[in-house]
Amino acid sequence: MSGNVNSSRHFSLNMHANDCSDRVVFILPQLPPAHCGLGDYSMILLNHMRLDPPPRILVMHGASKTNAAHPDLDVEPLPGSSAGLLERLQELKAKRVFVQYVAQGFQSRGCPLWFLAALCKWRVGTPDARLVIMFQELWFEPAWWKPDWLLQKFHRHALRKLVGVVDRIFVSTESFAEMIQGSAAPGRLQVLMNPATITPRAPLMEACREEGHMVLFGLQGSRLLALNEMAPWLGRLHSAGLLAKLWILGSRKHAAMNEREDCLVRSLLPPGVAEVLGSQTAEQISQRFLKAEMGIFAKISHGYTKSTIFMAYASHGLSILSPENISKTCAPLSYAIHPLDLLEGKITSDQIENRGQKLAQWYENNASWGRVADTYREALSTS
Repeated sequence: MSGNVNSSRHFSLNMHANDCSDRVVFILPQLPPAHCGLGDYSMILLNHMRLDPPPRILVMHGASKTNAAHPDLDVEPLPGSSAGLLERLQELKAKRVFVQYVAQGFQSRGCPLWFLAALCKWRVGTPDARLVIMFQELWFEPAWWKPDWLLQKFHRHALRKLVGVVDRIFVSTESFAEMIQGSAAPGRLQVLMNPATITPRAPLMEACREEGHMVLFGLQGSRLLALNEMAPWLGRLHSAGLLAKLWILGSRKHAAMNEREDCLVRSLLPPGVAEVLGSQTAEQISQRFLKAEMGIFAKISHGYTKSTIFMAYASHGLSILSPENISKTCAPLSYAIHPLDLLEGKITSDQIENRGQKLAQWYENNASWGRVADTYREALSTS
């Protein structure tokens, strides 16, 4: 997740209060000004949830920097031990706790057993409490000879134990749901999409789309994957007059990957067709999205619910161009366009625009910040 995020909501705080019985306690790795996708996500979420009274926020990293940058938030360091976290939750008289879980955010090797144990013990020992967790990540399964193999076995066991006592469980992909559904109580597990961290800076009806203009946005690895997947098609699309300009957006921090990307672009398209623009502000990215006709996304069926890139395209009403052969016919996958359909004239310019409009409507109804904030508020409700 990426984008420049500024807090727009100012909370009135009682800094002397140590009683959170009527306040939600947020627990997460970090918040801006740290450069962190989950931090950006959480800041936007706080603004949309508009909790009253405002939440107490415990962060693993950078509490002092967040307080300096955002004095309107009530932020404190998360205790770094199981006993310390349990004691702090008891001091706060916490009754509603909301966690954004990314394993490495709480332990560098991706196995925060202390953290999971504290949450489990707190929830079991507080019968009238409510614990809600969004699992952005779960355990992974390295090869048995890898150093982390045994560690991830412990991680899996601890996560499954915690899932058994969580009141509402959210995951960002269907595959994550399958991994823990056997441990969750019936009706408590839900797949919830990650909204776009870069949203339109102007109404979609004011978008001035330029025919044949496309964007490719994301981290370097995902951009290289998309370029490789699109290699058989980009030159043909340009020769057919269907690709006039390709804007490539995203950070370029690694010199070796920069060279690979530049070389690949040169081999696929004539000079001047592709512009590798590098890092851009959220405002600049949104402006490009509102001018483009289509956004390129390589593996649309693999984790689109978790991808803030896909959601950024969708929120801007960009049609999705994907080289993947998609068998599913339900929205939003049914709105994707294969390059061959363009080349064979099966999709017209009007249909491209229409699919983008439908995708934007799907996003608003299913994955927008308002929808997600409402879902979390309902999950945290004790009434």
